[in-house]
Order: sequence, then C-alpha cells, then structure tokens
Amino acid sequence: MNTDLLIIGAGPFGLALAAQASHDLIEHLLVGKSMEFWRQNMPKGMFLRSACDWHLDPLNVHTIDSFLHSQGKTPREVEPLSLDFYLSYAEWFQQQKNIQPLRASTYLER
Repeated sequence: MNTDLLIIGAGPFGLALAAQASHDLIEHLLVGKSMEFWRQNMPKGMFLRSACDWHLDPLNVHTIDSFLHSQGKTPREVEPLSLDFYLSYAEWFQQQKNIQPLRASTYLER
C-alpha cells in the first residue's frame, strides 16, 4: 500500500493531522488504535488542564463546542474536562471527519 503521508499514532495530534490531510486532499494513512495511549495510561478520574476552547479540529468546525451543542450542553456543564468526556469528544470527532485508523502492521517498507 502506497501513500504520500504516513501518520503513526492515532492520538490527539494524529487525529488532527489526519483531519488536516483530508482537508488538503493529501493521500494519507493513519496507523494506530484511536486514543489508545489515553485510554490505557491516563489515570481514571483524571481532568484535563485544557478547557473547551482547546479541540482537535484544525478547521475549527468539529470543536468541543460543536460536540457540546450536539448534546445540548454548555462548557460550564463539562469544565473541567474529564478524561471520559475528552475520549467521547475524540470518538465523535473521528466519526465526523470519517477518520479510520489502520491497525499497526509489523512491517513497513520505505
């Protein structure tokens, strides 16, 4: 499989980069399990230092505010942002942008 851009890691920055690459019509592959590091390594009950104005979308369309609006909620109801809330936002973002990471392969060829 050939691609112009290989994005390794489907965490926040990998998802954001995949969204930007799609917008810019750059052929790309995103490899990894979506938000896996966050799901497995962040402490349960953790709250983020970031507020609702920090989001994944480089185009400012599918923001945390947009996610909240789709749920009929306000930033005041969810700040500080919990880990569970952030993971649900990341999943929603991925669905909105139609981002489908590939599972990591054991072999890559340049």
